[in-house]
Formats: sequence, structure tokens, C-alpha cells
Amino acid sequence: MEPEAINHEMKHAWRLLFGGPPLRAEMWIRVEETELRRAFKQRALEFHPDRAQALGRAPEALAAEFTALSDAYTLLHQALARRVTPPPMPARKPQPPARPEQDFVWRQAIPNRRLRLGQFAFYSGRLSWRRLARALTCQRQQGPSFGDLALQWHYLTDAQLNHLVSARRCSEMIGETAVRLGWLSPYQRDAVVGMQRKSRPKLGDVLVQLGFLDRDMIDNVELQRQQHNLRCAPPLPRQARAA
Repeated sequence: MEPEAINHEMKHAWRLLFGGPPLRAEMWIRVEETELRRAFKQRALEFHPDRAQALGRAPEALAAEFTALSDAYTLLHQALARRVTPPPMPARKPQPPARPEQDFVWRQAIPNRRLRLGQFAFYSGRLSWRRLARALTCQRQQGPSFGDLALQWHYLTDAQLNHLVSARRCSEMIGETAVRLGWLSPYQRDAVVGMQRKSRPKLGDVLVQLGFLDRDMIDNVELQRQQHNLRCAPPLPRQARAA
């Protein structure tokens, strides 16, 4: 039995759920139900009528888009149930167990320059490189995304935000893409980034939350960091000292 042909309705439904490149046969053969369900849940958060006030849009418009999204998921779900699953790939030879990732702890002198809390904790040997990287990642994930804030402040629309995802260049932040396309001014981009940083938890709280350092150790590291930064501060000009 041949796989079901991809028709226009399926391509349209795919575009609503996933965006990006159009649906092709080799993509349809490999897609799984879990991917459909995950994509629907993520997109549903963007169009749910309950977010109308936060997005500054009419509930009726969001309800219509949410209904179209639900219909797209139903169509692809039913087509997936009719699809003939290709034969499984031959079993691969067992691979040797991967080596555990190497961590790194700083054992040298603390650099003679002003440092932030995470940097000082690393250079003083209290925090390994992998733990610092994990804490910074966790800190970023707990704050609001750039796109959510830009939508909330009415700097960008849903359509613009969806386009930015595909228009972004390699290693380019989404705010930089919006400035490059002329949709945001540098001031607006910096305002959103500043609010992102203010909304994130402090790194010390994240380190305590992850169990990497306790509160007393955080206070001790912060005190030593301040003393270190005072020693590294550039000397005042003569005029300032005389005053």
C-alpha cells in the first residue's frame, strides 16, 4: 500500500502547526504523533483566547485562529493514523559507552580585574565551569522571552514574530534581527533586553536553588567579590583626589 499523497489541505495544516519549510514527502514519512502533539501545544499558547488581553488582541480573532489551529491538528492526526509506517531501520551495532563530560575547576590566581558574582565564584574555585554554565542557562530560562515582552508592549505583532524566527541569521539574536529589518529601534530592543534581565532571578538565588552553593557561601563569595573589585578599581585622577 502506497503512503497517502500530500494534498493542499495537509500542507496548509502543516504550515499552521510548524511554520518553516513546506511539508514534503520525506518529512511526512518520519513525523510522529508526539511531534504533532508538541507542536499543537506550543502554538496553542500563542493563539489561546485567554491571552487576548496580554497580547492586546480581540478575543474573537484569537478564537478564530485557535479553531483553525485545532482543525489543522485534527486533519494531520487523522492522516497520520492512515499513514503506512515504513519498515524499521536495521539495528545498529552497540556503541561503546560515551565518556563522561570533563568538568573544569579553576586552580590559578584570580584575574586582576573586576568580576561578576558567577565569574568570581568560578575563579575562586567554588564553582566548576559546567555548574556555572548550567546556572546561567537556568537563570535565562526562568525569565520571560524577548518575543513575549515585545508582544506585551505592542512592539511586534504575532506575524512579525513568526517571520523573525525564520529570518534570523546564524548566531543573531531575535532583537538584532528585528532592528536589522527596521521593525524595532535600537532603543526599543535595549528596553526589552533590560526588562528581560530585571525579570530574571538573581544568579545567587539560582545557585542556591540548584544546590550548588548555600546562602552563607553566596554571602561570603559576594563579600569577597566586592573587596576584590575595590582593589581592582582604577585609581582616581589627581583632580578628583585633590577635591
